[in-house]
Amino acid sequence: MMTNQTTLCPYHPEDNHSNNNHGCFAAIGDLVELLNPMGERVGIFGLVYAIETSDRIGPRRYLRIHGQEGRTRDSLVRIVSRA
Repeated sequence: MMTNQTTLCPYHPEDNHSNNNHGCFAAIGDLVELLNPMGERVGIFGLVYAIETSDRIGPRRYLRIHGQEGRTRDSLVRIVSRA
C-alpha cells in the first residue's frame, strides 16, 4: 500500500518536495536541468560530476555540473535522468 508522504531533505527542511526530481536528490552522473531563482526552466542541461556540502551557514549542498563554471546550489536544478 502506498502512502501520500512528502519527502523532506536535510538541506531544505522548509520545503516539501512532492517529487524526487528536486536537485537535493541528485547524484553523480545524473543529467540535470538548471533553473532560475524563480524555479523556471532555462534550457541548460549538464551532468553532475561532483557534490560538495558546506555547514558554514547551515547545511548547504552544491553540485558541480559539466559545462558550468563554479558550483550550483542543488535547489536550482531538477533531475532529468538518473545515472
